[in-house]
Amino acid sequence: MRQKKTGITPEVDAGKQARFDAGHATEAQFRPVAEQMIGDDLSPVTGTIEVGGITLLASFDGLTFDRTTGYEHKLFNAKVAAHIDQHGEPGPAYHWQLEQQLLVSGAQRILFVTSDGTADGAVHCYYTSKPERRAALLAGWAQFFQDLEAYEPPAAPAPAAVAKVVASLPVVFDMRVEGRLVACNLEQYKPAALAYIEAINTELTTDQDFADAQADAKFCRESASKLKLAIEQALGQMGDINAAIGTVREIAGAFDAKGLALEKLVKSEKEHRREAIVMGAASALRQHIDGLNQRLGKPYMPTIPADFGGVIKGKSNLDNMQDAVNTELARAKIAASEIADRIEGNLRIVNAKPELLHLYPDLHTVALKQRDDFEALVQFREAQHRRAEDARLEQERERIRQEEADRLEREAASQRQEAERAAQAAAQVAAQAAIAAAASTVVSEKAVEELQDDLLATGTAVAQVSTEVAQRVEPATIYRPASRAAPAPAAAPRGKPTIKLGMLSESLGFTVTAEFLERLVTHLEDWQDFYAFMDEDGGEIVPQSAIGALRNLTIETAKRAESRVTNLASEGTVFERAKAESSGGLVIPVFITLNTLLFDGLGPQKLHMRLSIDTSGDKPTLSLIYRNREQVHKAMGEEFVVLLRRELEAAGLDAGEVVLGKFHS
Repeated sequence: MRQKKTGITPEVDAGKQARFDAGHATEAQFRPVAEQMIGDDLSPVTGTIEVGGITLLASFDGLTFDRTTGYEHKLFNAKVAAHIDQHGEPGPAYHWQLEQQLLVSGAQRILFVTSDGTADGAVHCYYTSKPERRAALLAGWAQFFQDLEAYEPPAAPAPAAVAKVVASLPVVFDMRVEGRLVACNLEQYKPAALAYIEAINTELTTDQDFADAQADAKFCRESASKLKLAIEQALGQMGDINAAIGTVREIAGAFDAKGLALEKLVKSEKEHRREAIVMGAASALRQHIDGLNQRLGKPYMPTIPADFGGVIKGKSNLDNMQDAVNTELARAKIAASEIADRIEGNLRIVNAKPELLHLYPDLHTVALKQRDDFEALVQFREAQHRRAEDARLEQERERIRQEEADRLEREAASQRQEAERAAQAAAQVAAQAAIAAAASTVVSEKAVEELQDDLLATGTAVAQVSTEVAQRVEPATIYRPASRAAPAPAAAPRGKPTIKLGMLSESLGFTVTAEFLERLVTHLEDWQDFYAFMDEDGGEIVPQSAIGALRNLTIETAKRAESRVTNLASEGTVFERAKAESSGGLVIPVFITLNTLLFDGLGPQKLHMRLSIDTSGDKPTLSLIYRNREQVHKAMGEEFVVLLRRELEAAGLDAGEVVLGKFHS
């Protein structure tokens, strides 16, 4: 990094240059052999490529002209050759050079050779790129240039520490005895020894201080041992040497204590420096991870393992420790950056659909997944969400349909009650009129009472009613009023008066057609699998029975002066009462439901209809009234909005807010 920052390259000494020359010579000597192995010519070249804003350089001992195969040669090395024989590829130290060569050239393989220049003295293999190694290479370069921006070259390193040479004290200790103290210079040796001990440096900061302290500690321990040996020698010579021995012991104790203290100090300071190096690297890694979390917007980053303590084991030199820790720090930073890039890519996927972020309450965990696994998880959860949303919409549509059916049922019940009340009121009025008319004739009081009771009991308003004619309805094409003479008064029969469809022309003066009814029955027979039939109370009717009832339809009538559109079982029209019945006891369907797909791509819909008699004009007609038109249109519109938004999102377009309605500029 220092060389890249400053541009200053170290000088090549003679020994290194000799090794370079030997490597280049064997490389050129082996190139013809390599060309025979490859089957193509090789040319030494250099190349560059820009990846992610970083310019990468590679030199090739040889490259084919089609740039499919490269050649890399190393001076023969037994360890490299053994690794190739055992693993089929060179060791990790060569992976990064080969990966970069393949990246820059775009070649498919590299012929890697270690040889002495001859075919017999060569071991080779073909190296191909490994995706995980290439990714690690690019991540390493990215981290390198990131660190390079903040790198400040340190001061020039001090020369390697060399322990000082401790020759001897200014006064050499000498003590001899011959049964008596013959010679002893303790008076001169003691102050010199104590002065040396006092002058020893105990403030250790540089490698030189550590080296000097180790030398001083060694000298002190050796001096103490020599003094102890002198004591033993003196004691062996016998004599009055107590004073000399006491002095010597005092000096030896001083040397011994100082040496021991220095040894402990060196050990303690080295341990402190080791801890400082390790803690500094740990702090730098934490700062790097904090920066990545800031980039991601939230603390998504997991704990990144880094064994700073392990990499300095067995190293006593502080520079070697620092270098090992820096290497481990760079590795951990690269690993952290790769994880952050993966998390960022995964977040980009889910943030593209902010309306679905609630599907990922565990995003801080699942964001760590590999890209393929994360994409599969996203697809699974979105599919689950779509199914749940479809089910919710279907429930909502069913709720709307049910509410509409309930509303229509309430309206129908209300209409029936109103019709019953009106019929009862009309019956009472008609009964009173009949009683008055009967009273004006010459009849007995008993006959009047019987007529009154009969009319009130039947609850039916009776006027002059035609004789019942059992005439079946025949198809006709046009309703036209028919002129006829005024009918002669007819006797009023006792019992319940009725009139069939075929009698209407004779009773009311116009022809009633059954064309609509015939077409309806034919259609229902052809498409009965798509229809459901219900009676007035909502009970289901078998399709064959419902269609048969419509084929045998008759209408019961009585004169009444108002009109309305009603279902087949209710009362009222220009007649006093119009009520449909079917021969054979078949139940006439009042409500008809069509199950169908109105538009491709939308779900099935249920169209609810009511079969009615319309006598608001001058002739009766049968009609099917659409009951839930607005609700069906609304449900289809909502379903179309959901489908449109889904298709836009699938096409990668921003759906925005899709609104259903009419707009005017």
